[in-house]
Amino acid sequence: MNKRERILLILVVGFVVAFIGRSVLKSFFLDPLQEKDRQIASAQKRNQTKRAELDTRNRLIRTWRNYDRRVLDHDPTKAFLTLNARITNIINSSGLREGVSVKPVPITMKKGNGVDWYWPIAVNLSARGSMEQVVKFMEMVYQEPYNLKITGLTIRPEGKSRNLTISNCRIESIVPAKPAIARITESELQEITATQPAIKLPPNSEYAVITKTNIFMPAQPAPPPPPPVSTRHATTPQPPAVTPSVPMGAGRPGDVVGTFIIAGQHGAYVRNQTEVQWYKVGERLANSMELKFVHPLGIVFLDSSGQAKYAEIGQNINQARVLSRQAIPELFQAYETAKSADEKD
Repeated sequence: MNKRERILLILVVGFVVAFIGRSVLKSFFLDPLQEKDRQIASAQKRNQTKRAELDTRNRLIRTWRNYDRRVLDHDPTKAFLTLNARITNIINSSGLREGVSVKPVPITMKKGNGVDWYWPIAVNLSARGSMEQVVKFMEMVYQEPYNLKITGLTIRPEGKSRNLTISNCRIESIVPAKPAIARITESELQEITATQPAIKLPPNSEYAVITKTNIFMPAQPAPPPPPPVSTRHATTPQPPAVTPSVPMGAGRPGDVVGTFIIAGQHGAYVRNQTEVQWYKVGERLANSMELKFVHPLGIVFLDSSGQAKYAEIGQNINQARVLSRQAIPELFQAYETAKSADEKD
């Protein structure tokens, strides 16, 4: 074998060894490692799925427990009997004794997507009484220490008397269904009995401000003032004095009390340190933002960057939120319509 043949043989043998070695390396080392990587990725994905399921389970359990610990009874029938007696107790304590009718609402399980949700435990109430009695009844209902709310209500004046008629008043509690999850125990309920006295209301209750004026029997308006003496120069109309919807002294500086439109002039009432002050559209508020638009729902103003923000009636301008269709559709649409009209002018 000459030198050339030996070199060729060495090259062929080297190629074969390299090819076989690569195959052996791939079969015995690389392929198993890649398979382990796939198994690890699959296990991590399953772990994330299980963690998400566990988080959802725990969140649902917390929500259920928040309602479950505030039920009258885990048995819907017993819960209804207690609710009916509690409402009768509150009616008597509030003084609503005329034309009282408490009718039970059939107990039917509420379902969704084939899952049991809760039993609504409810009664329909009709009654007559004074403004003070009606307000006291409402406050007592919302002072009850269990799941309870008024889901419907109609109040009308009774002829020329100062009594009011309550109708279509649905008072509802719920008994949530137990989740179909293993190892879930019912909450230990608080002691609420049918004969337990209604909660006593504080003498300085914020509800008391409602009874100071019977909105259903307004006072006779005062006679109109004499016409003003005409002058050569027209005066700028001033907005009317505002009567805040909260007691004087309550609230915080920056609370939006109301809005006004008078003689084409738009503005808003905002509480300051000592009183309620009014601002015209175009003026700057206490937080240096420009008042841009007013609406029965609230006000819109621009910050230093020109971004539109809003505060609803009763909210504070220092806690304004960015105006968007998703946040408050009606106010957003009204502002956009007004802005388009201004641009056309």
